[in-house]
Amino acid sequence: GTEHQLEERLPAVTALMKELECYVCLNTLCDPVTFPCFHTICRKCFNMLADREQMQHGPNAVVHCCLCGGGASLTRDAAVSNSVLSSIIARASALVASTPATTSGGAATASVSNSSASETLTSTTVTSLLNKLHERNLDVLYPFFAQLTLNTEALLEDAVSQIFFKALEEPKWAPTYAELCSRLQNDVKFTSAETADDNATPKFFRRVLLSKLECTSLRQTNVKTCEKNQQQG
Repeated sequence: GTEHQLEERLPAVTALMKELECYVCLNTLCDPVTFPCFHTICRKCFNMLADREQMQHGPNAVVHCCLCGGGASLTRDAAVSNSVLSSIIARASALVASTPATTSGGAATASVSNSSASETLTSTTVTSLLNKLHERNLDVLYPFFAQLTLNTEALLEDAVSQIFFKALEEPKWAPTYAELCSRLQNDVKFTSAETADDNATPKFFRRVLLSKLECTSLRQTNVKTCEKNQQQG
């Protein structure tokens, strides 16, 4: 029925709400202000940044988008509220609030649903952060990576896999992704299901990366073999 349909939509809607977070305060966007690059922050966060810039550079100072490495900017006068995005946030928030798993009934079902939604949310957050990452804003975005809950093998493997394939897709940013992995393997608190080894995270990172390298190498070899056989055929 309707309740079941709402429960099925919860992970997707929850993931959408994560996308609608302000990258400054990490709360759901409130009275959103959008930069020319389309990255968005809360009005109160924009005003806070504007106050800081004006204190340092005078009344005509501009606010730069942190995610773009300072490339896009807005003045306080030009910071118009994004009413369309505000409407989307309001509807998504209402849908999350009305979902049975988040309101009442079936504690066990809600727990499983919320656990699944949490894992989906974490994976989606990794994807979102990687899509914003480049060499100039690693220091800005890294705190958001570091605070992710990657405390299970499944979540950590998903994160490492996403970073690995992102590096393959964008080889010019490979050093940035390598630096990200280096930092994460030292900062993420993870206990392996196999051992209580304090060095579990670095070992697991290496194991997953080696596995992905082997799979990729094997796939490339198979592709070349098929192409060779087709040419000979």
